[in-house]
Amino acid sequence: MRAPLAAVVLLLACAPGGASHETATVARVATPPAPPPPTPRTAAERVAASLVDALARRDFPAAEVSFDAAMKAALPAALLEAFWEERLASHGALLRVEAYSSQDVQGSAVVRVDLRFEKRKNRLLVTVDASGQIAGLFHAALPEDVEHEARQLVESLARGDAEGASRGFGAKMRAALSPGKVLAAWESLTAQAGPLAAIDQVRQETERGMTTAHVRCRMEKTAVVANVTFDPDGDVVGLRLMPAEADAAWAPPAYVDPSSFEEREVKVGSAPALPGTLALPKGASRVPALVLVHGSGPNDRDETIGPTKVFKDLALGLASRGVAVLRYEKRTRVDPRGVVTQKEEVVDGALAAVALLRATPEVDPARIFVLGHSEGGSVAPRIAEADGKLAGIVVMAGATRPIEDLVLAQLEYLRSLAPGSGQLGPLVEDAKRFKAAVEDSALQPEAEIVVPGGGTISGAYLLDLRGRHPEQTAATLRCPVLVLQGARDYQVTVRDDYEPWRSALGKNTLATFRVYPALDHRFVAGEGPSSPDQYAQGGHVDVHAIDDIGEWVKGSGR
Repeated sequence: MRAPLAAVVLLLACAPGGASHETATVARVATPPAPPPPTPRTAAERVAASLVDALARRDFPAAEVSFDAAMKAALPAALLEAFWEERLASHGALLRVEAYSSQDVQGSAVVRVDLRFEKRKNRLLVTVDASGQIAGLFHAALPEDVEHEARQLVESLARGDAEGASRGFGAKMRAALSPGKVLAAWESLTAQAGPLAAIDQVRQETERGMTTAHVRCRMEKTAVVANVTFDPDGDVVGLRLMPAEADAAWAPPAYVDPSSFEEREVKVGSAPALPGTLALPKGASRVPALVLVHGSGPNDRDETIGPTKVFKDLALGLASRGVAVLRYEKRTRVDPRGVVTQKEEVVDGALAAVALLRATPEVDPARIFVLGHSEGGSVAPRIAEADGKLAGIVVMAGATRPIEDLVLAQLEYLRSLAPGSGQLGPLVEDAKRFKAAVEDSALQPEAEIVVPGGGTISGAYLLDLRGRHPEQTAATLRCPVLVLQGARDYQVTVRDDYEPWRSALGKNTLATFRVYPALDHRFVAGEGPSSPDQYAQGGHVDVHAIDDIGEWVKGSGR
């Protein structure tokens, strides 16, 4: 409210009959002198300061002088100009730099530059490598703004103020998740955990400009965490409510032997480069290797699902057994710009990862495999077809049904777990509308189809998936295929997804099949009907699946 108040005072001071002395006094109070600009303290901060100075002058060729080769390819002067002009259009003119700070991260420095624009603050995150070149540039909301907004959201929900809780939602978030649905989710949580007693802590994580506030809430019966994700402009683009245990730190399972391997940070592909981790058995010499391909959504390299890290378990478990494993951040987590179809989102990154392994001296280039989980399992045959030289593929819970059927079936299953609850009914109806929109023969590439539960998906992406049958593609491959399935998986099921793989590949002598009676979609063991509540309890990928994959790969897919 400070800016509107100052404006009112100035208008009164300039009204007819006002004393000139009073006018001068009010003007001095309303427009205090700007603080002196901060001084960059480190070499990396000076590099970031030069970048900001060039941006402020709109000298974009000068701004990219310190970019490394990958950055120049990914963000040439024209795109850098568009990035900056977008900031000015939404935030107003740049007034000043308020602070520099930096932190060393894996040999590089991440410099935080806090900027004051006319309408709001914003933060630039500039990654400067050891040679003084800029290897990354993102923008993010300021931490104090994020904490305040996240607290306000939770407190509004606790008061039953759905509109207040949704006030900070971005346009797509508001379209996909109405205030009524947000409040219904909160009420479902409080029915089990009790009403909010206090907010104990707000912890923040920022990655690639996206900031998530983990709001730990002390409820009457137990603790829960509200994960509120903000885009770089400070708009809410994600909300997830879960038991506090689901926010706990990961610990390695017993089958991991940390002394038997080492991890190496790598970059997969370019424009953009995808940060990754290569787990290599110690003393490796021409060992077999796996590329891990994620399930749906903007997954991290560990494929984190609540407290479970499916890909971290796989990577460290298999590296302990003599197999090199490469995992990396999914394209849509790093930079979704330019993603039109599944090719840009998934296939291109996987092919780049395979190429990186082929150029790794410790890896046998003739024994490189792709392992896909969930959506990644469905795409694995497409990746193998595009590459043409893979030693084999592993399909873990790979769906054969189209996305619209999967979404509807999953929501109907969840509704069946709580038949007396009416909260999932609207989502099931949303899923029916989603299915009709996806199957519409008049679907256009530029269409944006709302996904039940939040988010949108483009017509171009859906049209690319139309008519694809991964099991039929797999039947045309000349490399070994290992298909793994958990019998307790409700997202990808034995009857509707695994059996089509068997039907298509059953007579193929290069195909191997495994069903694990106790495992769910994450390949974590449990009992009874699988549910999202069990996902929140954590767990590790079952050792039997780890052993089966390791033996199959080391046997070169036999």
